[in-house]
Amino acid sequence: MNNDISLEKARKLLEENKKQFFWVGEEEHLDTVREILDISSEQITYLNPEKLYYLDNLKVLEGNIFVCYHGNTSRAVASYLSEEGIKAYSLIGGITSLSGDIF
Repeated sequence: MNNDISLEKARKLLEENKKQFFWVGEEEHLDTVREILDISSEQITYLNPEKLYYLDNLKVLEGNIFVCYHGNTSRAVASYLSEEGIKAYSLIGGITSLSGDIF
């Protein structure tokens, strides 16, 4: 299943369904990523992808958009969730597709 989503579609999903972005890169880059995406701090949360396996309730992640540096980690997270029966999305190309390689 392809869980990739464009920024345009992600913004629409964010607005219409009250979903949010989950940043799965290094936590110290969260504010920079928020600025690049031009969203409020309430619309993005940091999630350590390694802790994903320890969450008791994966359903809380249903329908949200995951973003990382180049799109690989977020795609892996979205695929894992899909295997668990939870629809999730990965921002195509990650944050560097929008900003260039700034990290």
